[in-house]
Amino acid sequence: MPHHMTRLPVDLFVPIILLSFDTLNPVRRLIRAEELRLVSKAWQATIDSTPLFWTCIPNEASASEQAIQRWIRKSREAPLHILCTQDIRPVEVFMPLVTPHIHRWQKLEIDGQGSAISKYIKEPAPLLESLTIFAASLSSDEVAFGGVTPSLSSVSLRGVAIPSDLTFLRNLRDFSLRENTDNHQIPPLTKIRDVLGACPDLERLELDAGYTLQVESSMAGRPPIVMAKLSSFILRGSYNPHLITGTIFGMISAPRLASVRFAFDEYWAMPTKNILSSLSTELLLRHTKYTVFISDWRIAISTIDEEGRFSTSPAVAVSVLPDVGSGRAALKILEDVGKAAPLSATVDVILSHSNSAGIVIAYLKSTVKRIDGSWGHPLPQLRTVQLNARHQQNLTDTYETPLSDLAHAQPGIPIIRIKVWGRMGNDDAEVLQWDRTSSSFVSSQRQLPRRASFDQTVFKMTDPMSRLPIELFTAIIVLSFDTLDSLRRLIRTEELRLVSKAWQAALDSTPLFWTFIPNEARASEQAIQRWIRKSGEAPLHVLCTRGTRPLEVFMPLVTNHTHRWRQVEITGQLEGSAISKYIKEPAPLLESLTLFFASLSSEEVVFDGITPSLSSVTLCNIAIPKDVDLTFLRDLRELCLQRITNNHQTPSLAKLRDALSACPDLEKLEVDALYTTDPSMAERPPVRLAKLSSFNLQGLRNPPEITGAIFGMIRAPYLASIRLVFDECWAWPTMNILSPLSTELLLRHDKYRLIISDWRVSISVIDEEGKSLTSPTVFVSLSSSARRGGPALKILEDVEKAAPLSATVDIVIDIFRATGRIFDYLKSTVSGIDGSLGHPLPQLRTLRLNARLQPNSIDTYKNMLSEFAHARQDVPKIQIRVRGGMGYDDIQILQLDRASSSFVASQ
Repeated sequence: MPHHMTRLPVDLFVPIILLSFDTLNPVRRLIRAEELRLVSKAWQATIDSTPLFWTCIPNEASASEQAIQRWIRKSREAPLHILCTQDIRPVEVFMPLVTPHIHRWQKLEIDGQGSAISKYIKEPAPLLESLTIFAASLSSDEVAFGGVTPSLSSVSLRGVAIPSDLTFLRNLRDFSLRENTDNHQIPPLTKIRDVLGACPDLERLELDAGYTLQVESSMAGRPPIVMAKLSSFILRGSYNPHLITGTIFGMISAPRLASVRFAFDEYWAMPTKNILSSLSTELLLRHTKYTVFISDWRIAISTIDEEGRFSTSPAVAVSVLPDVGSGRAALKILEDVGKAAPLSATVDVILSHSNSAGIVIAYLKSTVKRIDGSWGHPLPQLRTVQLNARHQQNLTDTYETPLSDLAHAQPGIPIIRIKVWGRMGNDDAEVLQWDRTSSSFVSSQRQLPRRASFDQTVFKMTDPMSRLPIELFTAIIVLSFDTLDSLRRLIRTEELRLVSKAWQAALDSTPLFWTFIPNEARASEQAIQRWIRKSGEAPLHVLCTRGTRPLEVFMPLVTNHTHRWRQVEITGQLEGSAISKYIKEPAPLLESLTLFFASLSSEEVVFDGITPSLSSVTLCNIAIPKDVDLTFLRDLRELCLQRITNNHQTPSLAKLRDALSACPDLEKLEVDALYTTDPSMAERPPVRLAKLSSFNLQGLRNPPEITGAIFGMIRAPYLASIRLVFDECWAWPTMNILSPLSTELLLRHDKYRLIISDWRVSISVIDEEGKSLTSPTVFVSLSSSARRGGPALKILEDVEKAAPLSATVDIVIDIFRATGRIFDYLKSTVSGIDGSLGHPLPQLRTLRLNARLQPNSIDTYKNMLSEFAHARQDVPKIQIRVRGGMGYDDIQILQLDRASSSFVASQ
C-alpha cells in the first residue's frame, strides 16, 4: 500500500495523511509523523518538507533538546502549538527553546508549577488564538505579549498570579478564570468585572467565586455588563460565599444565555437567593413547559416542546456535592422554580434512581405559604411526577406506596407514574400510571416511544435493507455484531427491532439473534422466556451471574432447554450455591462450562455424564465431594481449576492427576497449587500431555513441595508457553524454573533472551537476527513481595544450570528497582556445576539496560556498567538503550567500547 501512496501527487498525499490524524491529539500526531517517516525515503522526504506535520512543539520529557529544535526547523514559518507541561525538563529549560518563535505561536499551554513566566511571554504574539496557563505567576513589571494579541479569542487561567495590566485580555470569545490570586491575595471582584467589560462578544464564561467583594460606590453603582452573545456560563468550585456568588450573577446580563452550570453547597440555601436569577431567566422563562430532573449527583431544569421531548437549550444544570445531599438541593430548586415560573406554566418532576425521592415526595405533599400569601401545596404548576426505577422485587413498598400517598394528598396532579427500566431494550421498560378510579397503579405503556435516533432519516436510509432477501439481511446484521460481546448483541438486537415492522419481523423470526440468555437483573422473567421462544431450537449461551434475581429463580427458566446448551456460565453466591439439580440432564451440545462459587452434589451426576461435545471447563471456588462423579471432565482441550475443595477440605494431588489423565488431548491448563500431597503419587508415572501448549500456575504462597509435584506430574514435550507467579516460596533450592515441564521444547534452542522488569521476568528464544520468538516462552509474574531482586537471581541461576554451555544468553534489564543487586550477582564468584569457581551465567553474551532520558541518570548507568565491564571481561556486548517518546529518532543505543573504556553511539 505505501508503494501506491508514494505515486500520489504531494498535494494529495499530504491531505490524506493529515486527515488520518484527525482523531489524534497533538502529541500523538507528532509521534505518528515520526513513525511514518520510517516507511520509505520518499515518505521521509515528503513529511520532513511539510511544515504542517511539525507544528506541535511539546515539552516531552523523553525528547532531547536537539529533537525539539529539529521540529521547530521543520515547521519553518507555520503557526505553532506550544505545549509546556512541567515534567522532568523544567519550564526554564524548555521555554528558551521556543521563545524566539513567539511571533508564530498560535496556541500556548503552560503548566508552570509556580514558575515566573512573564519573561517568556513579553514579546508580541500576533497569531496567538488560544492561551492556557496553569500554576504560574505573571509579573506586574511586564505586559504579557506587549499587549499585542489581536487574534486571541480563548484564554484559560488557573492558579495564576494575575498581573495589574490585563490589556491582553480583550475581545475574547471563551474565557476561564479559576483559583487565581492578586499579589498572593484573593483578587477583588472589580478586577474581573473590568476584564468582562472588555469582552462584549464573550460566548463562554467559566469562573469560580474566589474573589473579595469590595464595597465601593463604583462597584455598587455600576450597571450589569450586557453580554449579548454569552450562551454558556459555568461557576466552578464549592463552598462559594453566597454574597460573592449572588454578586457575580447580578453583575452579568445575558439575554441569550442557554446553559448555566454550577455546584450546589450549603451556601445556596440562602432564602433570598433564587436559582433562576436574572442571569438565567430571560431566555428560559420565555417557555411554558419545564422539566426538573433530579438524581443523586445532578439536578437539571430544562424546557420541553409540545410533543413532550426534552430540549438541550436553554437548561440549568446543578452538580450536587456529596457532603450536601441531593435532598436539600432538590427542595431549594423546586421552591425556586415555583417562584420563578408563571402560574400558567406546567412543570414535570422526574426522580431518577434518586435517594432523595422520599424527601421530595414529602415536600410536595406538604402545605406552604405561597407568594400571594395563601396556603397550599408547593409548586402549583406541577402536572407530572415520574419516578424512574430499576426492576426489583420490592417495587410496591419502595415506590408505589409513597406515590399513592402523594396522589391522595395532591388530587390536582394529573399524572403520577413509575417507569421501570429494563436493560434489554425498550420492550422491557414498563410505565405504571396511577389510576384515580381504582386507586392503583396500572400498566399504561408496555413499549417505550421510539427513540429520537430512529427518525425519518434513519427509515429512509434503512429502506433498501428491508428489500434485501432475508438471508442476506440477516448475514449483514450478524456481521455488524462481530465486535460486540454477547450481552451487547442482545441489547443491539432489541434496538434494531424498533427501526421498522419489517426489521422487527425479520429479527424476531431469526433464532441466531436470540441465543444468548442472561440473568440480567432488569430483564423480566417474561422477557427471558420470550428470548428462549424466539431462539427456536438453536444452541444457547446461558449466563447466570449474581444479581437481583437469585440463581434459584433464573435457572428453572432455562433448565428445560439443557439439551440446547452450548455455553454455560454460572456464578453462585459467595458461600457456594448448590447447582447440581440444574445441571443433571444430558447436554449433548455443551462445548464450554464455567462455574464460580458453587457446590456439586454426590447424589447427582453432572449432565448425567453425557457431554460428548464438551471441550472447555473452568471451575473456580467449587466445592466437590470426594465421591462425586467427574466423568464429565474428560477429553477436554482447555481446563482451569482454581480453589477447589473436597468436603470443605483441600483436595489431594491424586484428584488433579486423575482429571488430567482423562484429558490426554489437553491444550491449555490453568491450576493453582492448593492441594495436599498423596503418598501414592510417588509410584505413579507422569501424565503425558502431548498437545499441551499453554500452562498457567496461579496463586501466591503455594507450598513449594506441591508446586514441585505439579511440575513433576506432567510431561509436555510441545509446551510453548508457561506462566506463573513468583513469590518467596520459589526460593526452594532444589526447584528449577526450567524443570522437565518446560525444557523439552525450550532447550532445543541455543539462543535465549531474559527480560527483567519490576513486575515480570520472561525467558524467550531469539533467532539468528536477534529477534525474540513468541514461542516457546516462560513468563514469571512477580508479586509485590518478590520485587527486590531475589526471584530474578533465582531465575538467572536456573537458566545457567539448564542451558548448555554452548548456548548464548542475552539479558535485558528494563527499569528494574533491583538493578544493582543483579549486577552484584553477575560480578560475583560462584561454584559451577563442575565444582570450579567462576562468574555466574557463563553463557552471558549481551547485557543491555533500558533507560529513560532523565537528568544524571545516564551517567549513573554508565558508571554502573563500566564497573561491570571491568569485572566481566567475558561479556562481549554491554549496552544502554535510551528510549525517547517522540518516535524512533529519539532512541539511541550506547555500546561500551572496551578499547577506549567509554560508551559510543552504535545506533
